[in-house]
Amino acid sequence: MIALAACNGDQSVGSGRLPSGLTVIAGSDVSDTVEALLQADLLVQLADKQGKAMKGADVAFEGASEPASVRPLIQVARVGSSAFALGVVVRTDGDGKAAARIRLGQSAGEVRVRIRSMRDSTVTASATYRVNAGNAVRLVLAPRDTAVYVGRSVTIRAQSADRFGNLVAAAPTMSTGSPIATVAATTVTATAIGRTIVRGIVGGARDSVYLSIPPVGVIAALVDRVSTSEPVRYVMVGLDGSGLVTRATVDGFAEAGLAFSPSGGEVLYGNGSHTTTLLRAGTGAATPFFQVPLPLASSAFPRYSRDGAWVYFAGRPGHQNGEIWRARADGSSAERVGAAADDFALESHPDPSPDGTRVVYGTNRVNSTMPVLRLLDVATRAIDSVDLPGLTPRWSPDGQSIAYVTAVPQWGYLEHNRVMRSTGQLALANAQGRNPRLIPVAGARQWMPHIDFSPDSRYLIAASSAGILEVVDVRTGETIPLAHTLRYLMPTWKP
Repeated sequence: MIALAACNGDQSVGSGRLPSGLTVIAGSDVSDTVEALLQADLLVQLADKQGKAMKGADVAFEGASEPASVRPLIQVARVGSSAFALGVVVRTDGDGKAAARIRLGQSAGEVRVRIRSMRDSTVTASATYRVNAGNAVRLVLAPRDTAVYVGRSVTIRAQSADRFGNLVAAAPTMSTGSPIATVAATTVTATAIGRTIVRGIVGGARDSVYLSIPPVGVIAALVDRVSTSEPVRYVMVGLDGSGLVTRATVDGFAEAGLAFSPSGGEVLYGNGSHTTTLLRAGTGAATPFFQVPLPLASSAFPRYSRDGAWVYFAGRPGHQNGEIWRARADGSSAERVGAAADDFALESHPDPSPDGTRVVYGTNRVNSTMPVLRLLDVATRAIDSVDLPGLTPRWSPDGQSIAYVTAVPQWGYLEHNRVMRSTGQLALANAQGRNPRLIPVAGARQWMPHIDFSPDSRYLIAASSAGILEVVDVRTGETIPLAHTLRYLMPTWKP
C-alpha cells in the first residue's frame, strides 16, 4: 500500500517526512469550459515544519471573482456538497489532507484557487485552472456593408462569443446568397455586378453582411451638412469607396449642382448662396468660371455639352426667376438660349443632348407648384412643350432616353431647397420626352432630384431616401446601395 501511494504522488504519514506547509496533491492544472464542474477534486496536504501531517487543521479554499463584479471566475464547495461559493473551509483528515470541489466560472482565461492554513496565514499554496470559452452563440461579421469591384476581394472579419461574451477562436463557415461572388475561407471575391449577402455560421451562431459590386466608376457629390454652420463640401470618390478626395469647401447654401468636364479633369460647381456663381476646380485651386461679370444675380446647375464646347447653366436675372444660359467652356461668350423670364417664371437644370441639338430642362411656367420638363431646339430656339411632370432631367449618353425624378405639386420655386430635397420615383422618357415609364425599382425607396447616367447609359447614380447613393440598373431596376456614401447628394458620374 505504501508503494502504491508513492506511485500516485500521495505522500502519506507512513511514507516518511512530508514537505512542510501546504502541498497540492491532485486536481490542479486542469482545462475545461466555462461553468464546468470538474470531476477531480482539488486535494491538498498540510504538514508542519518537521514534515508531520497536521490532523484536524482548518484549510481555506478561496476562489475568485471579477474585479468590481459579482460574476465568479472560479468557485469551491466541500466534497459531497453543491453549495458552491467563493470560499470554503475544510478540516484535514488523519493524513493532513483536505479536498474541495471545483466549478469553473463564466470568464475565459487562467484562474487560481488560493489555499491557506487558518492557523498560520503565511502557509499558502495555489491551484491553477484554464477556463475555455463555451460554444459560440453570437457571431459578428464586418464590414457590415461594403463595396468591391468585379475581380477584387474583401476579407470578412469575424468575431464569435459564447453566452457570457468570451471570444471563441473557431472560424466561421462562410457562404454567399448568389453566384455573383465566391468565398474561400473568409475572403469574398466579386465575380459579377450586383448586390449579395454573405452569411457566416459557427456553432449555433449566425450573422450576415452585405456586399455591393458596382460598375467601375468615379462620382462627384455634395456632402450634406448636419447643420448650416458647417461648410459645404464636394467630394470625388470611386464607386467602391476608393480614392476619396475632398474637392472643394464653399460658403453658404451652395447646393447648386456640379458637373464633370467631358475629359473628367475638371469640375464646375456653385459657390455662395443667393448670389451663386460657378467655379472651376481642376488639380489646383478653384477659379471663377466666367471671364466677365454677367447680368445675372446668380448662376448654377452647370452641364457640359458632350463635345466640351459649351457649358449650359441656370441663370437668374433676379431672386425669383430663372433662364437657360450657356457659355463657352473657357467661360466666355455667355448667352441666354431659352426664353426670357418674367418676375415669376423660373427655368432651370438644363442638360444638352449628346448631339448638342437640343436641351432638356425644367420649368414652372405651366404651374408654379408643378415642375415640368420641356425641350429646347438650340438652333431655332423653338420649345417643345412636352410638359412632363419631373425634376432634374438627364440625357443618356447614347441619346436614346431622358431620365428624371417624378414630381408632385408643392409650393416652392423650382430651385427652392424644399423642392430640391423632395423625393420621387425614377423614370425614363424617350428622346422626344414622351412615353414615360417608371424604372421598376423594388421596395418603397424614393429618390432625390439630381441624378446622372453612367458613361455606358446602363446605370443611374441617385441619392435614395435611405440616405446614401445607389446605382440603379435602368433596364431591370436592380439597385446597388453604396454604404460609404452616407449623406451624399447631387451626384454626377465622371465620363
